[in-house]
Amino acid sequence: MQCNNSDDFAPCPGGREKVYSFWFADREGKGHWKTVGRHSKGVRPVTVRTARGAFPAELAATGVNPIENTAVVPGNS
Repeated sequence: MQCNNSDDFAPCPGGREKVYSFWFADREGKGHWKTVGRHSKGVRPVTVRTARGAFPAELAATGVNPIENTAVVPGNS
């Protein structure tokens, strides 16, 4: 789990927004970051840990990467 500080959106003056994400490797071994959400939108570290745990469970159950599953494939309309 990683918490990136982002200057894109600061909820309070002088504050920095926290953006939570986790890292995973695809079938080819290439690393990717999956963004879970922003602290100001109610995302907390426990939310990220839960999402991180559910991600490999869904991958194992379906055999398809949940992120690739929702991606648009060329040729589909």
